[in-house]
Amino acid sequence: MTIVLVVALFTRIVAALYLGNEVSGLSGAWDEISYSILGHRFAEGYGFTFPENWYPWIHANAPQSYFSAAMSLTLGCIYSIFGYQPLIARLIFALLGVAIVGLIYLLARCLFSENVAFVSGLIASLYSYLVFYSVTLVTETPFILFLLLSLFIAIELRRVEKTGYWILLGLSLTITILFRMAVIFFVPFLIIWIFYARRKFVWKSLIPFAMIILALLPFTIRNYMIWGRFMVLESQFGHVFWNGNHPKHYGTFHPYQVFPIPEDVLASQNDAEITSRLLKMGLENVIRDPGHFALLTLTRLREYFTFWPTSDSSLIANTLRMTSFGLMWPFAVGGIYLTRKRWNDLLPLYLFMIIHTGVYAVTWTMIRYRMPIDAVLIPFSAVALIYLYKRFSLLFFKSHRTYSI
Repeated sequence: MTIVLVVALFTRIVAALYLGNEVSGLSGAWDEISYSILGHRFAEGYGFTFPENWYPWIHANAPQSYFSAAMSLTLGCIYSIFGYQPLIARLIFALLGVAIVGLIYLLARCLFSENVAFVSGLIASLYSYLVFYSVTLVTETPFILFLLLSLFIAIELRRVEKTGYWILLGLSLTITILFRMAVIFFVPFLIIWIFYARRKFVWKSLIPFAMIILALLPFTIRNYMIWGRFMVLESQFGHVFWNGNHPKHYGTFHPYQVFPIPEDVLASQNDAEITSRLLKMGLENVIRDPGHFALLTLTRLREYFTFWPTSDSSLIANTLRMTSFGLMWPFAVGGIYLTRKRWNDLLPLYLFMIIHTGVYAVTWTMIRYRMPIDAVLIPFSAVALIYLYKRFSLLFFKSHRTYSI
C-alpha cells in the first residue's frame, strides 16, 4: 500500500506541475478561475469579492454569496501564507488527493477484504479523473475527502459506539456540507442507517446535527446581515434549478447552455432575493410542463453518466473520461451485483449514490459532479476484478493440469 500511495503522489505531482501556476479552468474545471480570484482577493483583504463584474450577476467589488465560502477561504489561507502561487495550492490539493486514495483503501478494507482494499487503492491512485481533479482548484477534492471520511466513520460507528466517533462524524459531515451543500439531503439517511444497524436510538447522534447547525450559523448570519433575508449558505440553487429547467432547452439538457436572467429579477441586486425568485420561476416551469422536466431529467442523467468520447469535448476531456469511468463502469456494475447479498452493510454507499444522483438529476449536472460517485464505485470495481482474476486463474490451472496429464 505504501507503493500505491507513492504512485498516487507521483501522478498527482506530475498533474500539478502540468497545470502549473496558471489558472485556466482546463477541461470543465473553469470554476477554479472564480475560486482562485476569490482566494486572492480574500488574502489581500477585499473579502469574497471580484475586481470586475462576474458571472452570473455579481458586481465588481460587491459582496456575494454565490460561490462556496469554504473553498474561497481555503485558497485565501494558502495565498495568505505563500502569496499568489496557484501551483503551491495545487500541490497541497495533491496531498489531499493522496489522502483520498488512502481513504478508499480503508473503506474497502473495512467493507470487503485486504485484497479488495489494495486493488481499490491501486485503481484510485491511477484513476485519471481523480488525478486531474485532485490538482484543480475546485471543491471536488475536499468534498470527496471528507465525504469518504464520513462514510468510513459511520461504518465504524456501526461496530463501536463511541462519543469521539460521533464528534468526528459531525466534524467530517460539517466540512463536507460547507464545500458542497447538496450532500445535506444525504445526512439524515446516513444517521438513520446507523440507528438501524445498532437497532436503537443513540442520543449522541444529535452531536453531528448540532455541529452542522453551529458551523452553518455564521454563514447564515452573514447572509442575513448582507441581504436582509434568510439564506443558509449559498445562492446557487435557485439559479441552477431555473437554468437547468428552462423551457428553451427544448427537452435536451446541455451543461454549457445558460440563459439570460430577466432584468427585473436582477434589479434587486440581492443574492437571496434573486435566487429565491429564480427557484420559484423554475418550479413554475416544472409544474407547467412536467413532461419537459422528465425529458430534461433523462438527458441530465445521460450527461451525468457519459463514458464515451463526444465531439464537443476537448481531447484531454475525452481522454480523461475514457481512461477512468469509461473503463471502470462495467466492473463497478459487476461488483454491485456480486455484493448484492450484503446490501445492508453497503446501504450507506447505495443511498449516497442514489441521493447524490437525484439532486443533480433534477437541477443541473456536469460530469465532474459525478466524481464523488466514482470514488464510491472504485471498491465495487475492485471486487469484480478480483472475482474475474480468480475465475480465469482457475480456468488456466485446470487447462494446464489437463495438458500436463
